Amino acid sequence: MVDTRHPIFLEVVYDVIKSGLHLLPAYRLTNQDGTVILTTMDVHSKWRSVPKPKGHYISTVRIPGNFLADGNISVLVSLNTLSPTVEHVYERDVVTFQVVESRQDDTASGGLKEEFIGVVRPLLTWNTLGPE
Repeated sequence: MVDTRHPIFLEVVYDVIKSGLHLLPAYRLTNQDGTVILTTMDVHSKWRSVPKPKGHYISTVRIPGNFLADGNISVLVSLNTLSPTVEHVYERDVVTFQVVESRQDDTASGGLKEEFIGVVRPLLTWNTLGPE
C-alpha cells in the first residue's frame, strides 16, 4: 500500500548480453479498470544516444507524490530500441500496488471526503487573484 503523498520509485535491474544496442527501459502503469495511466521511458539519460556495452544496469524512475489517484496499479516493464523500434523485453504485471489517499488537506483533494475522480491526481500549483 502506497500513500499518494509519497513518491514512488520503480527500479528495473537487467543485464545487457550483447553490446551495441541503444536499449531504453520503459514502464506502463495501468489501473484496475485497465486504463493506461502513463507510459514513461528513459529518454533523458546518456544512454538514449549511446549504445550500451555488455554489463549490469539498474534504471530507476521517480513518480512524484500527489500524482497517482486511489486504486490498484499494475506495472509493465519493457526494454526497447527506437531505431528500429523493437521491444526486446515486454513483461506485464511485474509488480502491483495499491495507492491510497488519506483525504487530508495536503493532498490534491484538499480534504474533500467525497469521490475525487481522475486517472491521475496531481497536486498542481494554483494562483488566484482577487479584488485589489
